[in-house]
Amino acid sequence: MTIMNQLIRILTVVFFVTVFSGCDSQGDKDPSVTGRWSGTMSPFGLSVMVAMDLLEADQEISGTGTVDIIPFTLFGTHRFPNISFTAFSAGFLDSNYSGTVSSDGRTMTGTWTEASIGSVPLTLRK
Repeated sequence: MTIMNQLIRILTVVFFVTVFSGCDSQGDKDPSVTGRWSGTMSPFGLSVMVAMDLLEADQEISGTGTVDIIPFTLFGTHRFPNISFTAFSAGFLDSNYSGTVSSDGRTMTGTWTEASIGSVPLTLRK
């Protein structure tokens, strides 16, 4: 192989690496909700902190969190922009969250519903 052919091969490889390394396969992908989320809801005028760690895989979500100091486990779905899950905590009624995820994947806006408090607006931030 001549030096010119080697140079052409090297430049071709460099060109393709440069072009395709700029292509982010995440660019067209919906944002993931995996990560730490927190927010405050106000049932009956009280300020209640909500924090959770979510894991998303194939539009299914799972995680753990707390409402004030009460721990819960959750399972649900995320079909961008819609998200919904049910939170389970031993000795307490199940709670449901239904909302939407922002286009940048950093905010969830929705409603936390539980029989004893009704429906309460809850915005969560990553």
